[in-house]
Amino acid sequence: MRWHEPTIAHVVARATGVARGIAARNGAIEVYNDGPETSEVIMIAPRHAAFLAAALASSLATLGCEHSTRSGGAATTEPNASTTIAVTSPAFGQGQPIPAKFTEDGQDVSPELRWSGLPAKTRQIALIMDDPDAPSADPWVHWVIYAIPASTTSLPEGVARDETPNVPAGARQGKNSWGTTGYRGPAPPAGKVHHYHFTVYALDTELSSAPGLDKAALLSQIEGHVLAKGELVGTYRR
Repeated sequence: MRWHEPTIAHVVARATGVARGIAARNGAIEVYNDGPETSEVIMIAPRHAAFLAAALASSLATLGCEHSTRSGGAATTEPNASTTIAVTSPAFGQGQPIPAKFTEDGQDVSPELRWSGLPAKTRQIALIMDDPDAPSADPWVHWVIYAIPASTTSLPEGVARDETPNVPAGARQGKNSWGTTGYRGPAPPAGKVHHYHFTVYALDTELSSAPGLDKAALLSQIEGHVLAKGELVGTYRR
Protein backbone atom coordinates (compact mmCIF):
# COMPACT_ATOMS: atom_id res chain seq x y z
CA MET A 1 0.00 0.00 0.00
CA ARG A 2 1.37 3.44 -0.94
CA TRP A 3 0.54 6.76 0.71
CA HIS A 4 1.07 10.19 -0.81
CA GLU A 5 -0.59 13.58 -1.27
CA PRO A 6 -1.06 14.30 -4.99
CA THR A 7 -3.16 16.82 -6.84
CA ILE A 8 -6.87 16.34 -7.47
CA ALA A 9 -6.02 15.73 -11.13
CA HIS A 10 -3.85 12.80 -10.07
CA VAL A 11 -6.72 11.34 -8.03
CA VAL A 12 -9.04 11.53 -11.03
CA ALA A 13 -6.43 10.06 -13.39
CA ARG A 14 -5.66 7.15 -11.05
CA ALA A 15 -9.26 6.32 -10.24
CA THR A 16 -10.66 6.59 -13.74
CA GLY A 17 -7.58 5.27 -15.53
CA VAL A 18 -6.55 2.12 -13.67
CA ALA A 19 -8.69 1.61 -10.58
CA ARG A 20 -11.38 -1.04 -10.17
CA GLY A 21 -12.75 0.47 -6.99
CA ILE A 22 -12.57 3.42 -4.64
CA ALA A 23 -13.46 4.28 -1.06
CA ALA A 24 -13.65 7.36 1.15
CA ARG A 25 -12.39 6.47 4.57
CA ASN A 26 -10.81 8.36 7.48
CA GLY A 27 -10.23 11.51 5.45
CA ALA A 28 -8.60 9.71 2.53
CA ILE A 29 -9.47 8.49 -0.94
CA GLU A 30 -8.45 4.90 -1.55
CA VAL A 31 -8.23 3.50 -5.09
CA TYR A 32 -7.51 -0.16 -5.71
CA ASN A 33 -7.14 -2.67 -8.51
CA ASP A 34 -7.93 -6.15 -7.18
CA GLY A 35 -8.42 -5.47 -3.49
CA PRO A 36 -7.35 -3.36 -0.52
CA GLU A 37 -4.04 -5.19 -0.34
CA THR A 38 -3.04 -3.57 -3.65
CA SER A 39 -4.56 -0.21 -2.86
CA GLU A 40 -3.12 3.23 -3.30
CA VAL A 41 -4.28 5.57 -0.54
CA ILE A 42 -4.45 9.24 -1.47
CA MET A 43 -4.68 11.79 1.34
CA ILE A 44 -7.19 14.59 0.95
CA ALA A 45 -9.02 16.99 3.23
CA PRO A 46 -11.74 15.09 5.16
CA ARG A 47 -14.44 17.57 4.13
CA HIS A 48 -13.77 16.69 0.48
CA ALA A 49 -13.21 12.94 0.73
CA ALA A 50 -16.78 11.61 0.66
CA PHE A 51 -17.86 14.01 -2.07
CA LEU A 52 -14.90 13.19 -4.30
CA ALA A 53 -15.29 9.45 -3.73
CA ALA A 54 -18.92 9.64 -4.85
CA ALA A 55 -17.95 11.63 -7.93
CA LEU A 56 -15.23 9.15 -8.84
CA ALA A 57 -17.55 6.21 -8.27
CA SER A 58 -19.90 7.77 -10.81
CA SER A 59 -17.01 8.06 -13.26
CA LEU A 60 -16.07 4.42 -12.74
CA ALA A 61 -19.67 3.35 -13.31
CA THR A 62 -19.75 5.32 -16.56
CA LEU A 63 -16.63 3.48 -17.66
CA GLY A 64 -18.22 0.12 -16.84
CA CYS A 65 -15.94 -0.62 -13.86
CA GLU A 66 -16.91 -2.29 -10.63
CA HIS A 67 -17.05 0.23 -7.86
CA SER A 68 -17.93 0.83 -4.25
CA THR A 69 -18.51 3.93 -2.19
CA ARG A 70 -18.29 3.67 1.55
CA SER A 71 -17.62 5.92 4.51
CA GLY A 72 -16.67 3.62 7.34
CA GLY A 73 -19.53 1.19 6.57
CA ALA A 74 -20.02 -1.87 4.45
CA ALA A 75 -19.42 -1.60 0.72
CA THR A 76 -22.13 -1.95 -1.90
CA THR A 77 -20.57 -3.60 -4.93
CA GLU A 78 -21.23 -5.57 -8.04
CA PRO A 79 -20.54 -9.27 -7.41
CA ASN A 80 -16.90 -10.04 -8.07
CA ALA A 81 -15.24 -13.33 -9.02
CA SER A 82 -11.76 -14.27 -10.16
CA THR A 83 -12.86 -17.18 -12.37
CA THR A 84 -14.34 -16.41 -15.79
CA ILE A 85 -17.16 -18.40 -17.36
CA ALA A 86 -17.15 -18.72 -21.16
CA VAL A 87 -20.52 -17.56 -22.52
CA THR A 88 -21.45 -18.03 -26.18
CA SER A 89 -24.44 -18.13 -28.51
CA PRO A 90 -24.89 -19.84 -31.87
CA ALA A 91 -26.93 -16.78 -32.91
CA PHE A 92 -24.13 -14.19 -32.68
CA GLY A 93 -20.51 -13.86 -31.66
CA GLN A 94 -18.82 -11.77 -29.01
CA GLY A 95 -19.25 -8.10 -29.88
CA GLN A 96 -21.32 -8.93 -32.97
CA PRO A 97 -24.81 -7.73 -33.94
CA ILE A 98 -27.78 -9.54 -32.44
CA PRO A 99 -30.09 -10.76 -35.23
CA ALA A 100 -33.39 -8.87 -35.49
CA LYS A 101 -35.25 -12.09 -34.65
CA PHE A 102 -34.24 -11.64 -31.01
CA THR A 103 -35.29 -7.97 -30.83
CA GLU A 104 -38.48 -5.97 -30.63
CA ASP A 105 -38.19 -5.55 -34.40
CA GLY A 106 -38.52 -9.31 -34.91
CA GLN A 107 -40.00 -12.20 -32.95
CA ASP A 108 -38.58 -10.86 -29.69
CA VAL A 109 -37.58 -14.29 -28.41
CA SER A 110 -34.51 -14.96 -26.28
CA PRO A 111 -31.44 -16.30 -28.10
CA GLU A 112 -29.88 -19.64 -27.29
CA LEU A 113 -27.05 -19.22 -24.81
CA ARG A 114 -24.31 -21.65 -23.79
CA TRP A 115 -21.68 -21.56 -21.07
CA SER A 116 -18.78 -23.59 -19.79
CA GLY A 117 -16.13 -23.41 -17.11
CA LEU A 118 -18.38 -23.44 -14.04
CA PRO A 119 -16.51 -24.07 -10.77
CA ALA A 120 -17.02 -27.53 -9.27
CA LYS A 121 -18.79 -26.06 -6.23
CA THR A 122 -21.47 -24.28 -8.27
CA ARG A 123 -24.92 -24.88 -6.79
CA GLN A 124 -27.02 -22.56 -8.95
CA ILE A 125 -26.72 -20.20 -11.91
CA ALA A 126 -28.22 -16.76 -12.51
CA LEU A 127 -28.28 -14.55 -15.59
CA ILE A 128 -28.88 -10.86 -16.18
CA MET A 129 -29.12 -9.13 -19.55
CA ASP A 130 -28.90 -5.36 -19.62
CA ASP A 131 -28.03 -2.39 -21.80
CA PRO A 132 -25.66 0.17 -20.26
CA ASP A 133 -26.02 2.41 -23.34
CA ALA A 134 -29.70 3.09 -22.68
CA PRO A 135 -30.69 6.72 -22.06
CA SER A 136 -31.54 6.04 -18.42
CA ALA A 137 -29.84 6.56 -15.07
CA ASP A 138 -29.05 2.85 -14.78
CA PRO A 139 -28.53 0.15 -17.41
CA TRP A 140 -31.86 -0.91 -18.94
CA VAL A 141 -32.64 -4.46 -17.83
CA HIS A 142 -33.92 -6.88 -20.46
CA TRP A 143 -33.84 -10.20 -18.62
CA VAL A 144 -33.45 -11.57 -15.11
CA ILE A 145 -33.46 -15.35 -14.61
CA TYR A 146 -32.13 -17.25 -11.61
CA ALA A 147 -32.28 -20.51 -9.64
CA ILE A 148 -31.03 -22.26 -12.77
CA PRO A 149 -29.79 -25.75 -11.80
CA ALA A 150 -26.02 -26.08 -11.62
CA SER A 151 -26.09 -28.96 -14.12
CA THR A 152 -27.46 -26.64 -16.81
CA THR A 153 -25.00 -25.67 -19.55
CA SER A 154 -27.32 -23.73 -21.86
CA LEU A 155 -30.62 -21.93 -22.28
CA PRO A 156 -32.69 -22.79 -25.34
CA GLU A 157 -33.96 -20.23 -27.78
CA GLY A 158 -37.30 -18.76 -26.82
CA VAL A 159 -37.48 -19.28 -23.05
CA ALA A 160 -41.14 -18.79 -22.10
CA ARG A 161 -42.04 -15.52 -20.38
CA ASP A 162 -43.39 -17.34 -17.35
CA GLU A 163 -42.33 -16.81 -13.76
CA THR A 164 -41.34 -20.49 -13.61
CA PRO A 165 -40.66 -21.68 -17.17
CA ASN A 166 -40.64 -25.41 -17.92
CA VAL A 167 -37.18 -25.05 -19.46
CA PRO A 168 -34.87 -24.82 -17.69
CA ALA A 169 -36.73 -26.79 -15.03
CA GLY A 170 -36.64 -25.14 -11.63
CA ALA A 171 -35.62 -21.70 -12.88
CA ARG A 172 -37.42 -18.53 -11.86
CA GLN A 173 -37.69 -15.31 -13.80
CA GLY A 174 -37.67 -11.76 -12.52
CA LYS A 175 -38.77 -8.35 -13.68
CA ASN A 176 -37.18 -6.39 -16.49
CA SER A 177 -37.15 -2.60 -16.78
CA TRP A 178 -40.56 -2.67 -18.47
CA GLY A 179 -41.93 -4.27 -15.30
CA THR A 180 -42.80 -7.49 -17.09
CA THR A 181 -41.54 -11.03 -16.57
CA GLY A 182 -38.92 -12.74 -18.68
CA TYR A 183 -36.99 -11.72 -21.75
CA ARG A 184 -37.52 -8.51 -23.69
CA GLY A 185 -35.21 -7.97 -26.63
CA PRO A 186 -33.25 -4.93 -27.78
CA ALA A 187 -35.42 -1.91 -28.58
CA PRO A 188 -33.04 1.05 -28.60
CA PRO A 189 -33.77 4.57 -29.80
CA ALA A 190 -32.64 5.17 -33.37
CA GLY A 191 -29.04 6.27 -33.72
CA LYS A 192 -26.07 4.83 -31.92
CA VAL A 193 -25.10 1.21 -31.43
CA HIS A 194 -26.18 -0.28 -28.11
CA HIS A 195 -24.33 -3.08 -26.30
CA TYR A 196 -26.28 -5.85 -24.60
CA HIS A 197 -24.54 -7.75 -21.81
CA PHE A 198 -25.62 -11.32 -21.03
CA THR A 199 -23.90 -11.97 -17.68
CA VAL A 200 -23.87 -15.47 -16.20
CA TYR A 201 -23.16 -15.95 -12.49
CA ALA A 202 -22.10 -19.24 -10.84
CA LEU A 203 -23.33 -19.29 -7.23
CA ASP A 204 -22.21 -21.24 -4.19
CA THR A 205 -25.73 -21.21 -2.76
CA GLU A 206 -29.29 -22.12 -3.76
CA LEU A 207 -31.63 -19.15 -3.83
CA SER A 208 -34.98 -19.69 -2.19
CA SER A 209 -36.40 -16.39 -3.47
CA ALA A 210 -39.75 -16.37 -5.20
CA PRO A 211 -40.05 -15.30 -8.84
CA GLY A 212 -40.20 -11.60 -9.58
CA LEU A 213 -36.86 -10.25 -8.35
CA ASP A 214 -35.56 -7.28 -10.28
CA LYS A 215 -31.87 -6.84 -11.07
CA ALA A 216 -31.06 -4.90 -7.90
CA ALA A 217 -32.80 -7.42 -5.67
CA LEU A 218 -31.06 -10.34 -7.36
CA LEU A 219 -27.62 -8.72 -7.07
CA SER A 220 -28.32 -8.15 -3.39
CA GLN A 221 -29.30 -11.81 -2.95
CA ILE A 222 -26.17 -13.17 -4.62
CA GLU A 223 -23.67 -10.76 -3.08
CA GLY A 224 -20.94 -12.80 -1.44
CA HIS A 225 -22.01 -15.99 -3.23
CA VAL A 226 -20.52 -15.52 -6.72
CA LEU A 227 -17.89 -18.16 -7.52
CA ALA A 228 -17.43 -17.07 -11.13
CA LYS A 229 -19.05 -15.00 -13.83
CA GLY A 230 -18.76 -14.37 -17.54
CA GLU A 231 -20.53 -12.39 -20.20
CA LEU A 232 -21.43 -12.33 -23.84
CA VAL A 233 -21.93 -8.89 -25.38
CA GLY A 234 -24.04 -8.41 -28.48
CA THR A 235 -24.89 -5.19 -30.28
CA TYR A 236 -27.96 -3.76 -31.95
CA ARG A 237 -28.69 -0.52 -33.78
CA ARG A 238 -31.80 0.95 -35.31
